Amino acid sequence: MSTPSLTNGPARLGYLLAVGGAWFVADQLTKHLAREGARRPVTVFESWWHFHYVENRAGAFGMFSSFSEAWRMPFFYGVGAICIVLLIGYFLHTPPAMTLQRWSLATMIGGALGNYVDRVRLRHVVDFVSWHVGDRFYWPTFNVADVAVVLGAALMILESFRAPRQQVSAG
Repeated sequence: MSTPSLTNGPARLGYLLAVGGAWFVADQLTKHLAREGARRPVTVFESWWHFHYVENRAGAFGMFSSFSEAWRMPFFYGVGAICIVLLIGYFLHTPPAMTLQRWSLATMIGGALGNYVDRVRLRHVVDFVSWHVGDRFYWPTFNVADVAVVLGAALMILESFRAPRQQVSAG
């Protein structure tokens, strides 16, 4: 099996910038709005959805919250950068015909960059979407970047269950 060529690089990068860039801009814009105006909770639906500004200094679901910031921040910087580079490499080697996979990867890259920029610039990630069921079950507060990463990963998983495509050989 040969590695797909990286021909038509500008088109691939344009696609990545369009899809990933749209997620990145949406994430950064909504976080800006949350920082500027939603420091007080805003009710969307009383019993289950609020906007509530949170500065997340830990990882997803509060992971690594008990570790010192001196250890946590370099860890997040290193792992975040490695993940973004690997996702970009995977994207650039994904054949153009695999549209859903390319869209999923670009979506994850946009989301990962959104949270990475927060960590580097603010030393925390801005979260603001709070979902809950009454006063009993609270989902961890999240942001648009988190939605992009989870949506992209879920679509990649769904794509993996699809029937493999027949490769057409030139010859």
